[in-house]
Amino acid sequence: MKIKDLPDYTKPSSKLLKKGASSLDTPELLAIILGIGKLGESAIELSSRLLKKYDLDKFEELGFRELVKEINGDNKKDSYSIVKAMQILSLIELSKRYNKLRNKGYSSRDNMEVASKLGAIPYIVFKKNASKKPRGSFAWCRMKKYFDERNEDFMEHYHKRSNAETVFHMIKRKFGAHLNSKSEMGQINEVFCKALSHNICVLIQEMFEIGINPEFIKCAKMEVVRCEA
Repeated sequence: MKIKDLPDYTKPSSKLLKKGASSLDTPELLAIILGIGKLGESAIELSSRLLKKYDLDKFEELGFRELVKEINGDNKKDSYSIVKAMQILSLIELSKRYNKLRNKGYSSRDNMEVASKLGAIPYIVFKKNASKKPRGSFAWCRMKKYFDERNEDFMEHYHKRSNAETVFHMIKRKFGAHLNSKSEMGQINEVFCKALSHNICVLIQEMFEIGINPEFIKCAKMEVVRCEA
C-alpha cells in the first residue's frame, strides 16, 4: 500500500507534524528520509524490509554496493537504489558527526578528573581549540597528548561506546525500554534476563549467518555469579 493511501493519522509525516519526531518508530523515520518508494513497494515498506533484515548500524558495514543490491531486491543496480543508498549512508555519517560534536560538550578538566579518580580512562573527544595546559588536571594533560599524538588509536577506543549504545538499542527494541518489576532486585534480574535473551538471539542469528555452533548445554552448566536479595 502506498503511503498516500494510508489514513492521515497513520502517515509518518502527519504523525511527525502532530506529535514530533520522537513519536515515530525507526522504519517511519527512515521512510521520511527516503521520501518515496519504488514500483510495488512504498517507502515505509522498503524501510521495514531493510530494518527487519539489518539493524540501522549495519547499513554502513554493508557498504555502498551491497546496500544498493538490498534496496533493489534483485541484485541489480538502478538509479533509484543508488540514490536511496546514498541517502542512507549520508544520514548515518551525519548522525556520527552530530554525536561527535555533541559529545565534545563533556570535554572538561573536571569531567576528566572525575572519570580518572573512579578508575576510568576518559576517552572524551576534545574541542578544536582545546588547550594543552593542565590547569591542575593531570588527566587532561595526559589524554590531550594521547589525542594529539595517537588520534587514530584514541578514536578507536572512543567509538567503542557506539557498540554499547547499539546493544542497549537492540535490547530496548526487542524487549522494551521499561522494567515491570517493582523491587530493585527484581529489576536487576529483569535486566539480566533481557541481556541473556539478547545474547541468545545474537547467537541464533550468527548460527545461520556465519555457521557458528554454540554449545548451549555447556554454557548452561557454567558457574555464574548470582545476585541475592
